[in-house]
Amino acid sequence: MKKKKSKERRWLERWTTMGEKERRAEGVIEHKPYDHKADVFSFGIVLWELLTCKLAGWHVDLASLGILGLRPTIPKTTHPKLTELLERCWQHDPTLRPDFSEILGILQHIAKEVGDESDDRRKERSSGGFLSVLRRGH
Repeated sequence: MKKKKSKERRWLERWTTMGEKERRAEGVIEHKPYDHKADVFSFGIVLWELLTCKLAGWHVDLASLGILGLRPTIPKTTHPKLTELLERCWQHDPTLRPDFSEILGILQHIAKEVGDESDDRRKERSSGGFLSVLRRGH
């Protein structure tokens, strides 16, 4: 009789020394040589998770989608500069992905831009959850 796996065991089996499969770049999945730019791809997935309040891979296998060149859908209400950053982090060619120093600069620029908005506008946006200030039209 086959023994049923616990939730914890199933979660542990998904985890590898390279991170959860839903957040790995194509090069890592395909066992090709990779560098810190694979972490940039993963960072983009985590940033998307924070933005959308969704977990990658709960409904689809993002690792497989990554190999096919597909990416998570970015909400239309996302700040345009954040949309551009996510798209750059998810580039298939790792050399086209930004370095973390550039990512930091971009995020600081976005934070300053958002921070320069009126207090009323920020209060209105803050009710939408974490990172809601990076969404337009709220």
